[in-house]
Amino acid sequence: MDGRKGKGGPSESAPRAATGQVVLWAVDVDGVFTSCDGAALEGVGLWPARIAGQSMFDTFADNPAILRDLRRALAGESLRALHRAGDRVFESRLTPILDDSGGVGGVVGASVDVTERERAGRRLRESEELFRSLVE
Repeated sequence: MDGRKGKGGPSESAPRAATGQVVLWAVDVDGVFTSCDGAALEGVGLWPARIAGQSMFDTFADNPAILRDLRRALAGESLRALHRAGDRVFESRLTPILDDSGGVGGVVGASVDVTERERAGRRLRESEELFRSLVE
């Protein structure tokens, strides 16, 4: 399938298929969302219009791993990490944004929903363990 519909025009689902598992976001130096978009937000019960202007510290108050990594990025460290949000798993890249004086002015991030990849990996490990137990 080539993602086209009708007379050669792209289908409406083609862009979503390409970006449906990605969330692009940015926060200012206080951790307030300045931008956030991506269909994968819906998988964790969030919508861009609802979190715009909200503090990431409030939004993820019950997720210490996300907040720990946000603090690291706000301190100037670029990093990549796996984060759980609800029943979803995201691989996130956090990069500090430098202001004119060279200080951190915020963080930009890209988070990819890798839940299915993680589940497949777990099923593979379980299958390998079962196979080993049968062979031994």
